Amino acid sequence: MDILAEVGEGTAAKFPWQFKDKYDTGDIIHIDYEFVTDKKVQYFVKLTVGEHDAASSAYEMMVAFGTGKSVIKKAMGDNKPFATVVNKGELFRVMATVMEIIRDGLKRCEEAGTPVKIILFKPEKEKETATGFVSNDQRLKLYKAYIDKNSDLVQSTNISKQGGVEVILK
Repeated sequence: MDILAEVGEGTAAKFPWQFKDKYDTGDIIHIDYEFVTDKKVQYFVKLTVGEHDAASSAYEMMVAFGTGKSVIKKAMGDNKPFATVVNKGELFRVMATVMEIIRDGLKRCEEAGTPVKIILFKPEKEKETATGFVSNDQRLKLYKAYIDKNSDLVQSTNISKQGGVEVILK
C-alpha cells in the first residue's frame, strides 16, 4: 500500500461516531465524542475551545483523541505516554473520523458564537520500545500531512515549538 497516496487521496471511510456532551466551564468549552472501530477499539475525542492568547476575538481548539478514558487525562495535562499500540490497519479511517468530528465541533462553536480560527493537535511524541519510551515525530508529520491534504478549511499548518501541529483556518 502506498501510504503517501492514501494520505493524499482522503478516501478513507469514516467510522460512525457519536456526539456525547458539550459543556462550558466559563473560560473553556468542552465538546466530547466517541466512536468504535471495526476492530472494536473505542476512541474518545475531546475538543477544548478557549480564547486565543494573542487575540481575544479569536478562539482556538485543542484536539485530543485516543483510546479509553486516557484521552481525558491527556486533555487535562497528564504527560504519561500511551503504552497501547492501536489502529493498526485503521489509521486513515481513524483520522478521517476525527476530521469529520472536528468539522462538527467547528459548526457547534460557530453556532454558539465562538468561531474557531486555530486548531492545535499535539500527538504523542513517544513510542514504547523494549528499553522504554523513545522520542518519535512520525505521528506529528503524519498528522500534518493528513491535515494539509484533506481539509479545505485550512489556510496553513505549522509544526509548533511545543511539538504540535498548529492549523490556521480560512
